[in-house]
Amino acid sequence: MGQGNKAKPKNENTASAGAERLLMECVHARWHSALVEACKYSSIDLAFFAALIAGESGGDARARRFEPGVFAHLQAVRDKRQASYGSLRAQDLRFNDEDLRALASSWGLTQIMGYHTLSWERQPGDLLDPKFNLTLAVRLAAQFVEAFQLDVRRDGGEYAQLFRCWNTGGPYGKTLDPKYVENGLARMEIYRALGA
Repeated sequence: MGQGNKAKPKNENTASAGAERLLMECVHARWHSALVEACKYSSIDLAFFAALIAGESGGDARARRFEPGVFAHLQAVRDKRQASYGSLRAQDLRFNDEDLRALASSWGLTQIMGYHTLSWERQPGDLLDPKFNLTLAVRLAAQFVEAFQLDVRRDGGEYAQLFRCWNTGGPYGKTLDPKYVENGLARMEIYRALGA
């Protein structure tokens, strides 16, 4: 305790910076062309999505993570013990527990929650397809930009707020990882420096 203000040794900072650059180089090499395609009509900087990929899945398109808290909320809504979860109501969640677990899992490159596929009439596992994952990520990010009136076009943009939206659902939410936003912004800068 009490060590949070200590500076990292220089060689540790250098190693961390090197690892971050390597991560972003890998994302660039593997996913840049898919990002260009997904973002071609978006005003959101594709470096945001590159940073999202790095932070959420490390570039692993097959990544999947079960979210027990979300599962509990979805069960409560389905079983009419809770009125809603976001825009989801009981009539949207007529699923058995196994299917509900898939809806309560985050999937693919940008770790989109499975329940987002309901409005697309797709299955959560479809989020493992990088093209669909990135298409939906761009759409969801655009919805956050519109809903919260985030200015992503000006120099610098409101990307800190957009990272918070992605992680918490709102621009001022508290992220579980206290460095989530800081890391995302730093990764965006690294990606831009790669000539992206």
